[in-house]
This record gives sequence, C-alpha cells and structure tokens, in this order.
Amino acid sequence: AYGRYSANTIKIVGRLGGRIRWAGARAKRISEGPERSWTQIALMQYPSRAHFIGMLRDEAYKAGTAHRDAGLERTELFACTSHAAFD
Repeated sequence: AYGRYSANTIKIVGRLGGRIRWAGARAKRISEGPERSWTQIALMQYPSRAHFIGMLRDEAYKAGTAHRDAGLERTELFACTSHAAFD
C-alpha cells in the first residue's frame, strides 16, 4: 500500500518543485530514549513551506492518502531549515 502512495506522491512532489534528498531503510535510533526502529526514512526537500502545504491540498495527493494510511504503522514529520554549518 505504501508503495502505491509513494509512486503517486513522488510525481506530485516533483511537479511542485520538491525532490527526494535521501532515502534509506532499516533505521534504528541510537540515542537515549524509547527503542524505536523504522522500516524506511525519507528526507524530502521543498522550495518552501508553502509548496509543502500546496501538496497537502492537492487533489491528486489527497486521492493517494488512503494508501499511505493503509501502509503505515506510524509516521513522524519534521520541518527543518537548511544551514551550511551548525551554529
């Protein structure tokens, strides 16, 4: 189910100017805290927050969210800004 969601969504992300920066599998938390592992992680880049919100409002994106929900046990989203170096 999540594969169907991804195939649909990556086309929409590209159409709206976004792209996959990195994707990986079998990630496991190594810092202190609750033990959690993830099957997949993806780092996406959008030109702006408005582009991301536009994707969420896109009718083609909304049509695929049932596949996302069916394919996920849990999800987390993090909004970040990019910097050349740590402060």
